[in-house]
Amino acid sequence: MSESDFYSAETNRPSGSSRRTNWQKGDRVLAPWEPTYLYAGTIQEVRAGQALIQFDDGDAGSVDLPLVRPLALQCGQKVLSRRRMGPHFFPGEISKIEGVHVHIEFDDGKEERTTVAALRIPCQPQGQGAAQLKSISHMAFLEHLEEGSRVWALWKNSALFPGTVSELRGRAAHIDFDDGDRDWVQVEHLMPLDLMIGMFVMSRWKMGQQFFPGRITDTEGDRVHISYEDGDEEWATAEALALPIPSQQPATTHAQPAPAPVTKGWKPRTVLLVGGVVVAAVAGLFFWLGRQ
Repeated sequence: MSESDFYSAETNRPSGSSRRTNWQKGDRVLAPWEPTYLYAGTIQEVRAGQALIQFDDGDAGSVDLPLVRPLALQCGQKVLSRRRMGPHFFPGEISKIEGVHVHIEFDDGKEERTTVAALRIPCQPQGQGAAQLKSISHMAFLEHLEEGSRVWALWKNSALFPGTVSELRGRAAHIDFDDGDRDWVQVEHLMPLDLMIGMFVMSRWKMGQQFFPGRITDTEGDRVHISYEDGDEEWATAEALALPIPSQQPATTHAQPAPAPVTKGWKPRTVLLVGGVVVAAVAGLFFWLGRQ
């Protein structure tokens, strides 16, 4: 679904009837964090033409008053929503509203009961968004972390691997990794196990020891279809995957020892092909020398 589809809905377009000038502390609102999206929040202070807003997802910032709108949602409204308050947003539709809770029917057929804190509502860009004072929403899913949660977990400070939370103790989680390894990982080094079409991953070709770069091009339950950068394709399970992390990931407590390292390499088929070319080239060279 394109953003133009969202903009075509009357509920997602700023209009004169949605504007107010008498905003007060405590008002529930929709306001932009970045210029193209609105989020639910509460006004903490109104001063000098701006509203200080505590957003429901934990962030806080100052927004120009003309960009603030009343918090109004309705069934059938197209939105983007986090799953389990993870960092990724998925397109869907509000099917039921129960106070601060909403039921979302995602475009891929999945459903979830969540809160307005999970929602992101596309809008026509105006202004600069919020002057950011606090940004912690990317860690909001930790409040919902529990035993049995499926996660990406940091291992050896090089990549995230799929696993399941088996125990929580303070700021650490014991992870049963899908490949059979187990260890404690700081909760700050976890992400919800979202497998999205288009996601870049490293995957074990035919469950071998090496990982190769590719993208998820389809999902089917717990299975994903991988299109590798070298042109090969296959269906795999989460156990085969690793998720690279930015180089600036903090080098603190992490699980050890590591599973098979994430290294770029050649698949056996590629090795045989390259080897054949080399052999043919050497043979041709000797044949040419023999004729001199």
